[in-house]
Amino acid sequence: MNQASRPPLFTLIVALLALHWGYPAHASNGPNPDACIALHLVPEESKGKKLCAPNTKGWTELQVSGEINQRYWAYVVVTDFDTDLGLTGIQFGIEYDAAPGKGVDILRWQKCSTLEFASKSWPEAGTGTLLTWDRNRECQKEDPVVVGAFLVEAKTEGQLSLVARPVDGIAAVAACTASVTEVNQSISRIQTKNLGWVAFGSSKGHDPTVPASPNR
Repeated sequence: MNQASRPPLFTLIVALLALHWGYPAHASNGPNPDACIALHLVPEESKGKKLCAPNTKGWTELQVSGEINQRYWAYVVVTDFDTDLGLTGIQFGIEYDAAPGKGVDILRWQKCSTLEFASKSWPEAGTGTLLTWDRNRECQKEDPVVVGAFLVEAKTEGQLSLVARPVDGIAAVAACTASVTEVNQSISRIQTKNLGWVAFGSSKGHDPTVPASPNR
């Protein structure tokens, strides 16, 4: 079977295998060593009708700080990657204070990928997810890539942070070059400094695309 005739499910499975099993400890960091996975806040009422197709051209900078007692869509986006190669998969985890009436509450999660392989209790704190697109038909080549969005509200000061996926301790993206014979070359592990977070109240969030942004 040649590449052109392979069904969409085949290429989705390849992307899944690449992310789930394809990152050996000794490998170079793939084609996107500086890629960032970030969060961008948009007030709930201003998102428009197309949640997974926002006007990202209007995002001149990422909004990483929000107000208490206001609902936002917290978009998960990938940026600073090779747009010629594009992206076919991503994995990450989340952390936040989920105590009732304290910190951040996640009210809803909307994926913007073709398939998702999430933890059973996703999107609870300390869980993770893996999302894929068909690398032949849906290769993501626009920067930023909109991965999905959380509907959030903070009752007190708090943060929502992107972290490594807890099940394997890795946050990563897969380029559309991912194939059975090119798995190792397609995966890029995301550096901790390139994972973003949003903060509510007086705290400051972290935009990993800004070099001067403070580290925790």
